[in-house]
Amino acid sequence: MPYVKPAATGSVSGVVGAGGNIGAVCWGFIFLFRGSMPPQDCLMIISFVVIFSALITPFVFIKEQPGLFFSPHLTPEQRASIDKAQKATKVPTTDQEAPAEIKVNA
Repeated sequence: MPYVKPAATGSVSGVVGAGGNIGAVCWGFIFLFRGSMPPQDCLMIISFVVIFSALITPFVFIKEQPGLFFSPHLTPEQRASIDKAQKATKVPTTDQEAPAEIKVNA
């Protein structure tokens, strides 16, 4: 689960696990109470729900955490500290970015 505070990992895992089971029951009820609706229409309903929830995901914001694409709730100081922490943990992707002691000479 991305964007989870370490202190809340257990709680979030429980909610996500229970949510998966509740979702499975809800989808089962869609098929159970479909009446004369063909199964293809039930799958179409489920696909619309999944697409809608995927489209609104980038707009979920968690306090004091960066957003997926932007973070309107963070102050410039908070953004700077997040950027600094990300740069400090950045893994070099090219030989030019790597410190001299770990460069590989080919």
